[in-house]
Amino acid sequence: MNNAHLGAEAVRDFVREKYLSRGEWGAQLPKPGLDPVIGSRADYYNTIAFHHTERPQNESIISLQKTFLDNPRFSDIGYHFVIGVDGAVYEGRSLDYEGAHIEKNNTGKIGIAITGNFEHNRARKRPKGCQILPVRPTQPPD
Repeated sequence: MNNAHLGAEAVRDFVREKYLSRGEWGAQLPKPGLDPVIGSRADYYNTIAFHHTERPQNESIISLQKTFLDNPRFSDIGYHFVIGVDGAVYEGRSLDYEGAHIEKNNTGKIGIAITGNFEHNRARKRPKGCQILPVRPTQPPD
């Protein structure tokens, strides 16, 4: 096995250990209005779009989903997956539905977000109990 393959296996094992389904993290049911993926997911998705949430780095996934659900423009959390400050990978919007993470351009895109705001010194909104943590993603080891 080459190093790239071993590295990929290590990442898969790590994600398996840290993955939380919607049921495991206590997601609320989506509101009506989600756009279903037409055809197979393998045929539909062709791009992965990475984002940051532009909110506090330690915001909980429950709080993030509530922000989306409280906005009348959204039926559920907009991202398909969210990576929290704890390294956990949270299942967001089901891959059976188009995301809501790129305004008017979500077709074919899987949305993955890292919690935090990495463009500003502080988040625009700070939910109660969330502290502002470093504004840079974790640096890879040397």
